[in-house]
Amino acid sequence: PAEEIPEQYICPLDGQVVTDEALVRRRPLAVVLGNIPGTAEVSGVDKACLVYEILAEGGITRLMPIFVHRDAQVLGSVRSARHYFLDIALEYNAAFGHCGYSPQAKQDITKLKVIALNEFFLPQVYWRVRTKKEPHNVYTSTERLFAELERRGLLDAPSPVRFNFYAEGDAPV
Repeated sequence: PAEEIPEQYICPLDGQVVTDEALVRRRPLAVVLGNIPGTAEVSGVDKACLVYEILAEGGITRLMPIFVHRDAQVLGSVRSARHYFLDIALEYNAAFGHCGYSPQAKQDITKLKVIALNEFFLPQVYWRVRTKKEPHNVYTSTERLFAELERRGLLDAPSPVRFNFYAEGDAPV
């Protein structure tokens, strides 16, 4: 008998082949991470479908990886939200992981009905690393964040954004 080939699904954000449809149907997850070399090295972005680098105040940047089908066991350091990160997260219908917020971000999270996964209210989803200085010591995992979405009944909501991907060697028409 011929070997059965598992069904394949394409992640709408990175074009990767996935064999579990439930993984590509998950609500995207956007998480704010610090990006100051030497302060707290970034963890988990290699598992993201996309990574945004966003200019914050004082000439520093923050990263905002967006996850769908791959999980990061350690993700951090998680930092506070700024209102201009929300536009990107909402574009993907993403839940938004962060540790605190600016006053404008707090107001916009409520007004725009953002699915916020704020460390201030979800201490069971985040942990602090004692060997790092605050505020660069907050970490989580996509497993914990996606579990929180599932607990709330908000996990199954795929991204409305779908990029077009071409097979290797094909050219756009």
